[in-house]
Amino acid sequence: MTATPVQSNAKVGDVRSNWLLPFLFVLSIITFVSVLYLTAYKTFFVDEWVFVATRREWTWDIFMLSHNGHWSTIPILVWKLLFVLVGIKSHLPYEAAALVVHVAAVLLLFALVRRRAGDVLAFGAALMLLVLGRGADNIVWAFQIAWLGSIAFGLLAMLLLEGDPPFPSRVAPVAAALLCSLMCSSVGIVFLVAVGTELALDRGRRRFLLALVVPTVVFIAWFVALDTGSIHSAPGIAGQAFQGPTGMAYIASLAAFVIYGLEACAAGVFGFSRDTGLAIFPAAGALIAFAWYRRGRVESWQIGSVVGLLAWFALVSVGRSQFGASYASSGRYLYVGAAFLLPLLASALRDLPWRGLYRPVLVTAFAICLFVSASELRNSALNQTDLMMNQAAELRTTEVFRGGPDMAVNNQIDERIMPSLIPAQYFPAIDELGSPVPPATVDTLRSLPPWAVDRVMVTLFGPALRATPTASRSTDGLPCRQVDSRIGATMDLQVQNAESIMLQATQGGRATLYLGYLNPPEPSPVQDVQLGPATPSWVRLPDTGKPILWQLRITTAPMGMVQVCGNGTLQVQEGAGTIYRAEARTGTLGPGWSTVRDSGASGGLAAKAPAGNYSSYRNDVFLRPLIPAPGPYDVWYRVRVAGTSGTTPEMTLGLWDDQKATWVGSTKYAPAQLRTSYSWVKVAASVTPVPGHSVQFIASFEGHLGTDWYVDEAVMVPMGSSEPAA
Repeated sequence: MTATPVQSNAKVGDVRSNWLLPFLFVLSIITFVSVLYLTAYKTFFVDEWVFVATRREWTWDIFMLSHNGHWSTIPILVWKLLFVLVGIKSHLPYEAAALVVHVAAVLLLFALVRRRAGDVLAFGAALMLLVLGRGADNIVWAFQIAWLGSIAFGLLAMLLLEGDPPFPSRVAPVAAALLCSLMCSSVGIVFLVAVGTELALDRGRRRFLLALVVPTVVFIAWFVALDTGSIHSAPGIAGQAFQGPTGMAYIASLAAFVIYGLEACAAGVFGFSRDTGLAIFPAAGALIAFAWYRRGRVESWQIGSVVGLLAWFALVSVGRSQFGASYASSGRYLYVGAAFLLPLLASALRDLPWRGLYRPVLVTAFAICLFVSASELRNSALNQTDLMMNQAAELRTTEVFRGGPDMAVNNQIDERIMPSLIPAQYFPAIDELGSPVPPATVDTLRSLPPWAVDRVMVTLFGPALRATPTASRSTDGLPCRQVDSRIGATMDLQVQNAESIMLQATQGGRATLYLGYLNPPEPSPVQDVQLGPATPSWVRLPDTGKPILWQLRITTAPMGMVQVCGNGTLQVQEGAGTIYRAEARTGTLGPGWSTVRDSGASGGLAAKAPAGNYSSYRNDVFLRPLIPAPGPYDVWYRVRVAGTSGTTPEMTLGLWDDQKATWVGSTKYAPAQLRTSYSWVKVAASVTPVPGHSVQFIASFEGHLGTDWYVDEAVMVPMGSSEPAA
């Protein structure tokens, strides 16, 4: 393995070295093993559960019907083979398969750039893609084998067309590569466009446009015949278009999305966020344009890559612009953009000198960017640790109570991280392929995160909690207690599985039922019931099939005296003293928000919005919609910031009315108004929700954040109450 001697006038693109490819291969193996090790804690996530639940059969439609608008035949085939070979007891084989395709894309990019810009720049571009931290979604999430496959096959087609390929013998391999790219995901469309543009502009290779005919015709036939049918219910790109603004506002939103994506992609290949490296995009564009000007020509492949890069973010914008321009910075989009941008940057840099101080300066700058990107990749590989712990707890809980008479087997186990996965599908899947989580018992559930256990228990058994007016049923032998509910009351009871308690109010009125298991009930109602005057109503607790103790909370409107009869342990808070509390990390976290470990947070976890974020409104919506008991309330948030120097208000905290779509009460805070350690702030005082309207806590920001924001929890307490306890 030798390198060519460095001449005094050598340029980066002139350097040749036989050891760079073997070295890249070694680094690829190290990265492969490292990422596999870092993600070993993972199990299946989001769309992966759709494949597990719905793609196990060996029928024609399983392979051909779209997933989210993508033609996914090849990744489905890979997953089905893994189902047969290893089942779903471990997620590692699936991540390993995705990493194999990722490494293949890296090596193909090296081979492609090597022909266009030389060995050194090919090595640099390949390493950038190998540890692309800002594009880590496609590296650390096994399901992205679909997009990785499209990229690898697309790069293969480009490589097969390099130089002076033989005609017609090279037509079939190129057509096959492009067709396989399309059969992995819709990312293949962009490679079809890029290759078509490149060939159309190159008179010497224009006849190879023939290779695009079969992939194009077959894809159109599939799209017309089969994209309208989908096993997964979410619409594809065509189905998501025009969901946001219309007219010129729609065009403007598309343009803003594309520009944001290009800026984020240019910064991302060097390891930086879009906001941190905002100047990188115009600098990269100027560098590429200057190189074209200096050489006096633009090669057809360069125009094809530019068209591919623009087409990619334009295609994504059609289905995603309604989420705001910042959505374009998602890692899975940046990885695809990098496959087009890196060859352009390498080509623009190939005329730089490779002598004197140039070499150490270039190598040092590259090493810094590589380190930043690799660190970002490591963080991305580990950032789902808590999420996977909670998901495993939910699945283990579901398995423990399998067969429970009152389990709602068609309810989603967790719509946030396991969309469309229901017990009715999960149980047959684990019977066939094995369980991805360790077995558990009723006793061992107490060692799991209690909020996760309770969430799935309420989701699957909550619908069976009901109150039935029954005047004929006797209360003989049952202990009874009178509760004063003339101004409302809150009753907390512990009741055995499948048992019932009786409620009877002198005046009648609305009662709200909340359910918990390991923890007291969350402030999210399970049922609202109407109690008739002097009419007994029996509240039956769900039957799980196993002996457990449910925690039941009943809040009542003013309804006189309430008689409670039953064997459950009863604690009563009389008066309109209901407290509603929720943790921010349990909310629906919009882009820009994440759950992070925080020792200062009440539960050890907090919702974080990092500095530099930019978007239209991005919300953390927590506290499931509830209808509070009538009366005036104060709203408190427990928050902190990383730095208190900012004086511009940037984060809105408050209570939201779902029906009126407006704030019940809120305050927009500047970092200088808060502390770097957690403290309670009263964000709204003496607010009275509209009777019958549901409300939620929301933390919302717009534009740039000047510092990191951490939101722990929020409470709604009766007006005039003292500061909540941590």
